[in-house]
Amino acid sequence: MRQTQLFRVLLFLALCTTLVMTTSQTDHSATTGINDKVAHILTFILLGLLTQQAFPHLRKNWRSYAWLLAYGLGIELIQYFIPQRSFSLLDLAADATGLLIAYALMLSIGQATRAR
Repeated sequence: MRQTQLFRVLLFLALCTTLVMTTSQTDHSATTGINDKVAHILTFILLGLLTQQAFPHLRKNWRSYAWLLAYGLGIELIQYFIPQRSFSLLDLAADATGLLIAYALMLSIGQATRAR
């Protein structure tokens, strides 16, 4: 299996896991002990980095992360209809923050490798 194919499978699994965890009625932040906004940021850093590896030709195109932010918006819309869950613009902002961090990491790593 090629490396990009492996990362595409990992990205798909991460997207599925995120969807299941965020649309269940269980509050996972209580069981993991991780603050909700921190969990959103970390999740979307991971999704952003996996996207960069799964689709290397899109690495420098920040717009390629727009679909991940749309995914986050979709999750928030689904949560609006789930008891014990709610739509949150702050969660969406945390998702965007995670994506910005992933993009900045990619730029920093790219600059560091070119400097060698």
